[in-house]
Amino acid sequence: MNIENALKRGVEIRALDHDRGEKGVRPDMKEMLKHMHNIGGNAVYRVYPREDATYQFLGRNRDGIVLIVSESPLSATWLPRSGNVELVDNAIDNFDADFKKGIDLLEFEG
Repeated sequence: MNIENALKRGVEIRALDHDRGEKGVRPDMKEMLKHMHNIGGNAVYRVYPREDATYQFLGRNRDGIVLIVSESPLSATWLPRSGNVELVDNAIDNFDADFKKGIDLLEFEG
């Protein structure tokens, strides 16, 4: 519900999957994306296969990122851009480049 409310307020959500371990969540994600589109939400999930590791993060524009430090147990930290300009810019720039090359999940067959 929180995501739906955010979308209704005009928040844009962009997600990227590097085609490593995400196959199991794709059917549910496709259904969620269809629902988000039906309510007029601006949400895009793309797949761009990549072998090398990248940052796992949630970004808020270029203000900063929530950097995922560990998946098990889940651990993350807020990193404002002012705290490490190079890391935040690098993470976002790499995401943007891969996102442009990616295939929309609703069209991806892999």
